[in-house]
Amino acid sequence: MDQTAKDRLTALSELYKQQKFKLPKPELEEAANLLAQGFVASLGPNHDTIDQFVRALPADSTAKALSDSWDRLSDDAKNHLHKSLLTLPRTDRFDRLKLLAAAVIGEKDRARGLSFLCSACSSLESKSGTVSGEVLQAFRKTFMDGHTPRLESLQITVHASAATAALLNIAIQALFNNSPTLAPVFQLPTVKWLFNSQGYSRLKPAHQTQLIEAIKRWEPTLQAEVRNVLDAISSGIPSGFEFLLAPTPKLVPAQTVHLATAPADSPLAQPESRLVHWKELLAELQSQIAKMDQDLQATREQSETATTENAKLKTSLASAESHADTLKTELTKKAEANEKAAAAMSAAQTAAAIAKQSNEALQSQVDELKRNHEQEATILLSRVNTEASQRLETFKHDLARVLRVDYADFKLTDGKPMTVELGQALRDLLASIFDHLQKQGINVKD
Repeated sequence: MDQTAKDRLTALSELYKQQKFKLPKPELEEAANLLAQGFVASLGPNHDTIDQFVRALPADSTAKALSDSWDRLSDDAKNHLHKSLLTLPRTDRFDRLKLLAAAVIGEKDRARGLSFLCSACSSLESKSGTVSGEVLQAFRKTFMDGHTPRLESLQITVHASAATAALLNIAIQALFNNSPTLAPVFQLPTVKWLFNSQGYSRLKPAHQTQLIEAIKRWEPTLQAEVRNVLDAISSGIPSGFEFLLAPTPKLVPAQTVHLATAPADSPLAQPESRLVHWKELLAELQSQIAKMDQDLQATREQSETATTENAKLKTSLASAESHADTLKTELTKKAEANEKAAAAMSAAQTAAAIAKQSNEALQSQVDELKRNHEQEATILLSRVNTEASQRLETFKHDLARVLRVDYADFKLTDGKPMTVELGQALRDLLASIFDHLQKQGINVKD
């Protein structure tokens, strides 16, 4: 498949989604033609792309593409389509596609088509054997409607009973269980097919009973058609259909009405009435016996099913109880762990509260000590400043007192001419001043 075809199929897929999974007829046919080309050209080792478009396009497009390309496909391609279509997920569109594909393949290859249909029906059943109303409608429209229903051409005897069980189950449900229920005249072709294909003997007992009761309500002319079919098959009339042996009632001519209405003790009327009564009673008894046998068989099957389900339930219950015990043990352990964690958390909260109180008390003490220290530091600084000032004043007074004598000697030399004796005197005066300064702690000699 070239890129142009892929792009066009992608565009048609998007259009299909945008139009709420509806596609106009021209686009639907175009998609079918492109898919058919893809089936022929692209199926093989690289088939993921075409499988993607099968999932993204309408079921009718895929069915038409299968019909147009089937004769040109290789056996490998046919086998791949057979497997890939059956593995499609359960949706209404894909369920319908499986049935349409089975019809198309059956028209081209009856054996392969029947095999595909049996597998498709198995995939459409639930575990309990029920089928959705959408599937039944699609099956009825595809295989049971029309002048010559496709169902009539299916020769199911070539397959084992287990392989055709799902097909027969869906056929019976489509015949009776889907709304609106088909009129008897439209049910007749499917009933004939069931007997002609030997499918009746493969039906579940409950379905056989359902079919018998339905035919009992049919008009005599339709019952006669069923009788003719049963007479033509080698197995004869199955159990439960003895009511078909009763003669078909005929209209009594006007001139012989008195025979039918004659008194019971009349010699002419008595033998006829006894004969009819005996036949009807025998047919009724045989019908009741057959129905009871079928009911008994159905009851046995239901009992076996119930026993099996009961055993499964017991196993599930034992498993559930074991699981519950395990959960209880785990919950107990977790509860104990939670209690320990809660106790540890409570102790930690208490310790944290105590630590907080201790911290607050220590902080209060620190604040108090800090205030006291600041006060003492202030007092000490004041004392130091005062003492320093006092010592400085004392030093100054002591120094002035000592130097006053030297200063007085100095003043005596003021105005006198400089002589050796005066210079020596001044030198001695300066030495005396330096000695005083040295004694007062002022080091001027070093």
